[in-house]
Amino acid sequence: MKKNTLIRLMFLGGIFSLIPMVAFGQNCNNSCQTGCVSSCVSECSTTCPISDDYCEKPCHSSTFFRSRPLSQDATLEHALTNYDYYYGSYADNGNCCFPWLRLGASLFYYQSVDKSRLAKFFLPGCKECINVAEKGEADFNSLWCGIVASPFGDNVPASSHQFFESVFRVRPERKVIGFALQGRVDFGDICVCDKDYIRDMWLSFFVPIVHVRHSLNMEECFENQGALQCDQTLSCCLSNNNRNFQQFYCGTKTRTGVDDINLKLGWDFRKCDDHHVGAYGILFVPTGNRSRAEYAFEPTIGSGKGHVGLGLGLNADYQICNSCNRSFVWMIDARCAYFLKARECRTFDLCKNGDWSRNLLLVTPENVSNPTPGVNFLTHDVDVSPRGSINIWTALHYQRCDWHLEFGYDFWWRQREKVSFGTCCPKINAGIFDITGMCRETNLTTASGACIAVVDLDNKIPASDSEFVAITNDDLDLSSAEHPSALSSKIYFAAAHERDICGCPTNIGFGISYEAAHRRTALSQVGLWVKTGISF
Repeated sequence: MKKNTLIRLMFLGGIFSLIPMVAFGQNCNNSCQTGCVSSCVSECSTTCPISDDYCEKPCHSSTFFRSRPLSQDATLEHALTNYDYYYGSYADNGNCCFPWLRLGASLFYYQSVDKSRLAKFFLPGCKECINVAEKGEADFNSLWCGIVASPFGDNVPASSHQFFESVFRVRPERKVIGFALQGRVDFGDICVCDKDYIRDMWLSFFVPIVHVRHSLNMEECFENQGALQCDQTLSCCLSNNNRNFQQFYCGTKTRTGVDDINLKLGWDFRKCDDHHVGAYGILFVPTGNRSRAEYAFEPTIGSGKGHVGLGLGLNADYQICNSCNRSFVWMIDARCAYFLKARECRTFDLCKNGDWSRNLLLVTPENVSNPTPGVNFLTHDVDVSPRGSINIWTALHYQRCDWHLEFGYDFWWRQREKVSFGTCCPKINAGIFDITGMCRETNLTTASGACIAVVDLDNKIPASDSEFVAITNDDLDLSSAEHPSALSSKIYFAAAHERDICGCPTNIGFGISYEAAHRRTALSQVGLWVKTGISF
């Protein structure tokens, strides 16, 4: 046979007057201990840049993050296994009836890396850290949390006034440990070799069962805390129990369950000794969890409850060389899928109030002096369409006697979500708290032009409305609740040993992988796994 050398590697690749804290409805949650707040970290210093336009940022944070489902991880599914399906030792046993059933299992562990980059997904302006201040320029004005560093009044000299300042950051981290079952039935190998229409058809399944751990790892560096206690910080404001949704948290949040079930029905329409080409239809059965929006960076499993996925794929390989007890095979699998619409719970920012406006204080017309965290009004059930995804996996497999080595690459892209209210539009009945109006002797209204970054009580910014202005559905920024498009590349190395046990070809192997996110909307992560398979 003529030898060909075809090797391609793609690496797609803050207050000048009396404002008591009660005015802001601040009920500090003492459960947030000092353990969740670190000392000043060198990387998170006072260098966080400030945008010229405080309300509008060039880059927006999102309220919901869903990582790549394990059922869509072609590396975990195909590494070592794809070769075994077409070139396993049973393929040379000289019999017409090959083993008709192949079963496999794998243990795996994934951990995200590059925490600073992932933080940009959650913080305003897509920053790694943000400035918090009671007075002056900042990314977040502490008055929206009722954080006042020192008392003010006629008997307090101006020289003793202190103003709260800190730098806040998160370092999100995701860890996954799990177990996957997979298998394939070859119809033509059930001793029906004379049936041409069914001989080259097959059915496969891939079922990952996972335990997920998410950590936000909040850190706050204080430049001026005044006489404030531990629980009077942005960290504890965001983790306060009076926030029914989008609560930041100390420690970890976990979830265990079955990822989407991956089912395929395929047909190898060309199958020769040194190559094959096949096509298949794929069905993703959603068994993962529905988003609840209770926490920022909530643990997720699968593509979300109700998001059925349908797709088509192509699988092929070519044996570059085969001499004596050695072989070298190139393999590729490419597929596209579309996921259907389902109901989920999401939190929204406000269109004209900018990034993180969900953290503004809101009031009702009946009680304009008792503000509530905005997230409690701005979280609703909506229709979410994940839409399309593309996955391309390719690998080079080297076999010598009973030993196998494999190097591969996986490209994954997911389309931006589409969020809509559907037939059930939310009723908000609230407006933005008139924070500067607290200094006036007249009745409070609202401050519809407020943003999270600026409160200037000297100049009455944000301006008070002449009458109560309620938030409407048109004010909700739908894009803030959508997961943007995601893109990543993964490389991996795997090795395996094959042997015959009681007449059944069996193999065991291990692999390591690194996935690089090309955008802040995907995870960069490392992975380890052990895989075994047996044929009957």
